[in-house]
Amino acid sequence: MFRRLLDEDVRAQFAELRENIGARRTNILLFIRNPVEHAASSYQQSIKRNGNTGSMESWYRDEYDDPHVAAELLEVFANNPDVNLTILNYSVCKNDLMECVAQWLQVPAEVFEHPPIETVNRSMTHTELELQRVLNRKLGKSGRLLSDKLCNELPDIRPDELYPPVAIQQVMLDRLETAMDRVDEFVPAGHRYSREIRVDSSEPVEGPMTIEPRQIAVIGESLGNEISRLEQSKTAEETTSAIESANKKMSEIHRQTGSVNEKLDELSATVAALKKQVRQMNRSPWARLKSRIARKMRG
Repeated sequence: MFRRLLDEDVRAQFAELRENIGARRTNILLFIRNPVEHAASSYQQSIKRNGNTGSMESWYRDEYDDPHVAAELLEVFANNPDVNLTILNYSVCKNDLMECVAQWLQVPAEVFEHPPIETVNRSMTHTELELQRVLNRKLGKSGRLLSDKLCNELPDIRPDELYPPVAIQQVMLDRLETAMDRVDEFVPAGHRYSREIRVDSSEPVEGPMTIEPRQIAVIGESLGNEISRLEQSKTAEETTSAIESANKKMSEIHRQTGSVNEKLDELSATVAALKKQVRQMNRSPWARLKSRIARKMRG
């Protein structure tokens, strides 16, 4: 959402909407998140939702850039008199998120309805993550087949806390330092970026992985349903192709039959013309004389 606000056309639409509803100022609540934990979460999302097949190390080292996005938004909105920008750290208030948002909206927290399940869109285990990466390599973006099913149907599975080696985490923090310093100037003291390194995690390593029977059941059912769907789709495609081929053959037969019919019509017209000529000849004086002579000779 906030990345879209960097687009001038989107901001123009935003300003037009504000004018249409008669709002004098726009209040924007922007959540930042501590980079090391956020990069881990966004890496998983890139595999679940966007078909990413890259490694966690490359994601930390080269790709994660949310602090840069936040800094760019500050350049756009921080000094805009029509915008009141509030920045909070999700990592700080994620356990009291509704209360934080309610306070910003100046409404009681009770106005929010709690979701029916406690865990929504959980992170994946190491095994689930690697399975989804393999599927992405073969099928492209395919989270609906595996990660969506696992996370939605088994929300209570405890995910692994996966982070790259400490040195890679530090490389990312060094790369983002200038952007984080810029954002921290506009953030309340208790909500500024943490440069914490995670050393209490399970690094993604080569070796045996574990999986529960219920995970296998979900995976088997999902992939089985997809294979069945593809087989039915293939059968339908083959049937459609056969029908199209039959229609082409019928059209060719009709075309050939039409050509024969045209020739028969031409021949019938020729015969009719000849018959007409014969009748006319039979009615001529010479024909009548020949007929009388023939009758006398027979008599």
